[in-house]
Amino acid sequence: MVKRNNKIDTNTTEINTTETIYIIENTNTIKSSNTNEIANAVNITNITATANITESVKTVVDITTVVKADSPMMAWAKSQANEHIAMGHIGTHLDTYEKSNIPIRYFKSQGIIFDVRNIEEIGLTDIDISKVMSNYFVIFRTGQMEKFGYEGQEYFNNHPQLSNELITALIAKKIRFIGVDCAGIRQNEQHKTADILCENNGVYVIENLGNLYTIQSALYNVKCELDNVQMNLENIQSNRDSDKSSSENFQRNEFTVYTMWHDNEKMTGLKCRVLVEF
Repeated sequence: MVKRNNKIDTNTTEINTTETIYIIENTNTIKSSNTNEIANAVNITNITATANITESVKTVVDITTVVKADSPMMAWAKSQANEHIAMGHIGTHLDTYEKSNIPIRYFKSQGIIFDVRNIEEIGLTDIDISKVMSNYFVIFRTGQMEKFGYEGQEYFNNHPQLSNELITALIAKKIRFIGVDCAGIRQNEQHKTADILCENNGVYVIENLGNLYTIQSALYNVKCELDNVQMNLENIQSNRDSDKSSSENFQRNEFTVYTMWHDNEKMTGLKCRVLVEF
């Protein structure tokens, strides 16, 4: 559901009841503000101008962890032998140990989140890998950031990790990003090895994501709104069997992720900003 000027666009059919627009996949082009005319044109029954549909606009969530100037992590980076390199590995960043060029098309990706809190090593049996498609941004909510915050030592000690089997399966899916709310997808000396394996296969690891609880909260709220809309659409005859509704997409925990990074050929970690849109 999106708020637009009162109109019906080509390639999608938008049903406008007062200020709310519900988008249904359809190839018809209609230009009318009359609810009955629209309903008849797209073969939808029982639509009335008094339908109780809540106004909705797109939601954007920033899941970037920003390091402040007086942060202990900033002090740590400045104390390192190569301050410039260390600065790329604090806050939300992606690792590029091989210094590869990230395709610009990675800027916008379909995203999916898995709630894997309270699991020390996340394996294939802990998620539904069938929901992961090529070019996805796959996010794992381990709860580490929520539990300890970013700057304390406990955050870095024995953080959750992905099993090698799961990492291999994600690479095979040809995804774009693996995002975690902890310090890495593997611990200690295996941290860099896992990142390089991913990078060499076109997959980039983004560490120290924050606010992941807001994604699942927003997904739930949007799904409830869409479910309310669908209660007012009792029979969608066109393409009903072949097309998935917006509500079904939200049940799959899908959303759009915008990832912005600054290329630097000398850095092994690139600071980035990650936004999620519903």
